[in-house]
Amino acid sequence: MAKGAARPAERHSVRWRCDKLLDRTKAAKTDETFRIQCDHLTAFCKTFGARSTDALKAHEVNDRLDQGDRTSSAKALGVTIIKVTHISDTIA
Repeated sequence: MAKGAARPAERHSVRWRCDKLLDRTKAAKTDETFRIQCDHLTAFCKTFGARSTDALKAHEVNDRLDQGDRTSSAKALGVTIIKVTHISDTIA
């Protein structure tokens, strides 16, 4: 790599990002909240888990979150995961 060249951002899967978020925030959550978030993220990862976060399109995430009987907090959690992953990539 040339001197002064920017290092390419690491590419991580949605599942990896969700796991890291849960690991980082577990201590601040009740057991029930943690279990609920795990359930929501597991369902989210069934659709997007293997994909790279930078390959996701906003409409795909919105469509997925609109499916089924999602609460507003479940939708907000999905959106937060995506936003956090992009912020993490830019400051890493």
